[in-house]
Amino acid sequence: YTGREITMSDADLTDIIYVGDKKNPTYLVPGKDFVVQGYTKNINKGTAKITIEGIGDYGGTKTLSFKIVQKTADFAGAIVDDEWAE
Repeated sequence: YTGREITMSDADLTDIIYVGDKKNPTYLVPGKDFVVQGYTKNINKGTAKITIEGIGDYGGTKTLSFKIVQKTADFAGAIVDDEWAE
């Protein structure tokens, strides 16, 4: 969660969208086999959606969901007298 639109890069979408079955998938390539058409609810925490459209040998549209979560702090300590103390 950043307070801004969260979008997925080609790397995020590589090797997750496929045709065929789980045992023998054919993974689709972003920009070659499909393009992103848009997003909904992709700013705040919760479930966002991405819509992709097939191109080339693939047609139709598909809407997928992804989660936006709040980042947890990875530090422990406090500022004491303008200095960081653990």
